[in-house]
Amino acid sequence: VQETLGGALALGSLVTYLTCAQRFRTCTTKVTKFAAEMFKNSLFVQNLYALLDATPKIQTEAGLSPGRAQGRIELRNASFHYPGTDDATIRGVDLDIRPGETIALVGPNGAGKTTLAHLIARLYDADSDGGSVLLDGTDVRDLSARYYYDQIAYVGQTPVRFETTAEESLAFGDFKRLKGDRKKIEEIAKKAGVDSIIEKLSSGYD
Repeated sequence: VQETLGGALALGSLVTYLTCAQRFRTCTTKVTKFAAEMFKNSLFVQNLYALLDATPKIQTEAGLSPGRAQGRIELRNASFHYPGTDDATIRGVDLDIRPGETIALVGPNGAGKTTLAHLIARLYDADSDGGSVLLDGTDVRDLSARYYYDQIAYVGQTPVRFETTAEESLAFGDFKRLKGDRKKIEEIAKKAGVDSIIEKLSSGYD
């Protein structure tokens, strides 16, 4: 600026220098943000690799597959600790759910309702010294996990919409048996109360 005011530097050159300086600053800011974003994302990638390297404690194939379940679920003195915690989330729970019954678990946040549902769904196993969960009188730990998962359906508090057709979304629960069986899928939709919603879609079940 001093050289321009003194006549040693043309005004156009000054504008060029200032523009270059501004662009250089913008570029360095972007590079810094990009580097920070890359570092943050690398932490997520490390978590992903740790997840992929993890060995499931619940093996899906080993165990009994006694045929179609009647649906009686029992919890006997069931307790559960989350890893790294000393206090049990649930302790000594006894529960007997008969086939056809509808059960509501009511309580404040943190009371263990979701944990209890996860134990029944066998997303977790009860503590080894803390009781058991039974299906039709058999401890679920003695059942094939794949067999057990075929007998139940679990919908979490935040359902996920799949990027598929309505027919395929409904078939996901038992894909090998239901895929392509439109009649059965329509029956399921009616039982679930979503048939009227699907009929309003531009392509219906498709």
